[in-house]
Amino acid sequence: EVLSWGDASDGQLGHGRVEFGQYLGRDDYETAEVPMAIHFRAELARELIVQVSCGHGYSLMLSRSGRVYSCGSRGNGELGHADWPKQPHVPKRVARLGGIVQVSAGSHSLAVSRDGKLYSWGWMANGPPCRGPMDAPLNAPSVPPPHVPGEVAFLLDAPGAPPPRVTKACAGVDHGLIITDDGGLFSYGRGDYGELGHGDRHSSYRRARRVALAHRVADAKVGQFFSAALTDTGDVYTWGQGFFGKLGHGDEYPDEDVDEAGGECCLLPQRVQGLPPVAEIALGSCHALARLRDGELLAWGCNDAGQLGQGHACNEERHGHPERVRFRSAGEDDEEDEEDEEGGAAAG
Repeated sequence: EVLSWGDASDGQLGHGRVEFGQYLGRDDYETAEVPMAIHFRAELARELIVQVSCGHGYSLMLSRSGRVYSCGSRGNGELGHADWPKQPHVPKRVARLGGIVQVSAGSHSLAVSRDGKLYSWGWMANGPPCRGPMDAPLNAPSVPPPHVPGEVAFLLDAPGAPPPRVTKACAGVDHGLIITDDGGLFSYGRGDYGELGHGDRHSSYRRARRVALAHRVADAKVGQFFSAALTDTGDVYTWGQGFFGKLGHGDEYPDEDVDEAGGECCLLPQRVQGLPPVAEIALGSCHALARLRDGELLAWGCNDAGQLGQGHACNEERHGHPERVRFRSAGEDDEEDEEDEEGGAAAG
């Protein structure tokens, strides 16, 4: 069973068509504030869902049989259905895909197949990412329509070399990252802030280009105008826009990478210093998390809503270096409840 909750205005929760206020008997907005089971079509009711990825106003679901389903949409072709711009409010199968092992939803969609191929669909700023011949227009007959899956093209290290086998991919709003079976990392999309990691601010919508890293990449994530990679040695590298300290490099930025348009930027991958071996990474729009191999959790970046878990919600102090997330103990929760009760009694 798959449960979903939150904003349902685009049908991204998969609960079917919901009139305003139907969830809670209110008439103000479409929101599910508690987890609810997704309404599956008959064909999907027999499927076992093994992965869910939530994008900008839509959701992707992957079954154990390798089929992909989608629902929601902001109208950018990210659902992968031939009958676009119809907008299904319950999961519908992406007909052209099979044998898929991983999906990723952002403002566009990615799917990795068992045989190492990568498929994309949906619009970025300049059309579907990395589709078709380099010199062909995006509407060329040989290029699949943007709203249906098409195979991703790479800028190869040598002319005529076979395309790399893909093992994992991560789609963001304006850019994406791709990991290959040799531990290589490729990036594509917008590059205004150095988020592609190529040492410049050039965008690359036509081809995925290799990112230069000395170690094999085990995982990679994208945030808002920045990127992160986890190597097989447990090191974390970040690059792109550094506002709020979200790269984890403190205040250390080369002068040539700072300008009025992009602010603090790192154009090449730079290791986050002081981190013990890391097992897992995650990025928000402006902050980052790292789970260490010993189980501890560290965070850095923007803290305006308390997302770093430091016991406060404040950006007055820069959180440009990894800090341990503070977890409350059961005793601390009890003490806080007692203080609240005493304060209420005093106020009364």
